[in-house]
Amino acid sequence: MPRPVEEKVPLPWFAVGLAWPVLVLAWFGILSLRALPAWGTLFQAGPALPGSPGWVGALAHHLQVVLSMLAVLVVTWVCGRRFRTWMGCDPEEAWVRTSLELLAGTFLLGLFWMGTGLCGLWFPILGKVLGLPLLLWGLWSLVRRSPGSPRIGLSLPMGPGPILLAVVSLLYLGFAFLQDLAPETFYDSMVYHLAVPARWVARHTIGDIPVNFFSNYPYGAE
Repeated sequence: MPRPVEEKVPLPWFAVGLAWPVLVLAWFGILSLRALPAWGTLFQAGPALPGSPGWVGALAHHLQVVLSMLAVLVVTWVCGRRFRTWMGCDPEEAWVRTSLELLAGTFLLGLFWMGTGLCGLWFPILGKVLGLPLLLWGLWSLVRRSPGSPRIGLSLPMGPGPILLAVVSLLYLGFAFLQDLAPETFYDSMVYHLAVPARWVARHTIGDIPVNFFSNYPYGAE
């Protein structure tokens, strides 16, 4: 079978296509730098003001939430990697493999949490009993190499393009991390994205909340 001929994009068209993301990134950086001096005042929107006795505890709680999200990401990735290996799916492109692993892991964990929520099993003890072993298993799976099995680790393409994309992504994640440490004040998050899951956790189950119109959005998204 003849190998398909790769056509290169002319440099002018490449420059035009690159101009838009560069402008968006530059504008995002300008706005972030302008707001950087006032970043500390974001904590004044919460119940614990800077310098107050509860401020350090509030900051530690926000940091715990962010670290928990990173732990869930590790478990999601490892579960997806195991599932992809079990299915025998091994695409040649590394970035396609990584995307499939994250997609499969999200699907598996989503079924688990949706199932336990619909069955009324959302109790704190469930997260404590399963959370730590899953995290330890995920971290161990990232570093161990068993005979006859591929090592579970980061598989991303290398080159100028992917490296540039990784640097831009890390910069964006850095600003997002600083924002995540501040209390949430946006109305959409307060009314739906945080309020509805909090009500589910309090009731130990996923279900409709008649007094909240926004609770009828797809449950799995939250």
